[in-house]
Amino acid sequence: FTHHIFGLETDFYWAAGSMGITPVKFVFWPYYFAAIMAVFVHFACAVHGGFKGRMAWLEKLLPVLGVITALAIILPISGVFYEVPITEEVMDYYRKYFPGIG
Repeated sequence: FTHHIFGLETDFYWAAGSMGITPVKFVFWPYYFAAIMAVFVHFACAVHGGFKGRMAWLEKLLPVLGVITALAIILPISGVFYEVPITEEVMDYYRKYFPGIG
């Protein structure tokens, strides 16, 4: 939608903007975290149903791997380990929809 309607390139830096700009990040951090966790929890449910509890260790391990994977994706995109430059074009886009951004 953003790419086709607004002509803004929806690349890594656009995603990084949603993860590094206050207050936008308070919406997208939980959103992306929950999306990644959902994949791993669904796999755990499939293992539980498919193996009838015989692989309980995997059922417990999958959500933990989900947390690790989510953090491994979210933290770098958010600029926790290094600065992620956000272009002025992306900042203008977020300023338009989130009026308190400086």
